Amino acid sequence: AYEFTTRLVGSEMCIRDSSIDGENPDSELSKDIYADKILWYDDENLIYSIKKQGIYMYNATTRKTRTIVTGTDDFNITNFDHVNKILTYDGKDVKIEL
Repeated sequence: AYEFTTRLVGSEMCIRDSSIDGENPDSELSKDIYADKILWYDDENLIYSIKKQGIYMYNATTRKTRTIVTGTDDFNITNFDHVNKILTYDGKDVKIEL
């Protein structure tokens, strides 16, 4: 299990994950990420959006980021249905599958 913390450094959001049980090393997403919205997909996957770029999922175990959707939208995440895995942004729905 992981604990994600976010903090603002100037105008930049820093996202850091820490292993609660110590099984994995702590890490930090790139300092070049300016995330607008963040939310949990599950215990180890964090979804974040970047205005006018896209929505991404970061896996704390593998330390890999995958792209969910890209484009020029605002990518303002308004809802995530955890049961059906449907993410709503800018009035659009996208199903998220691992």
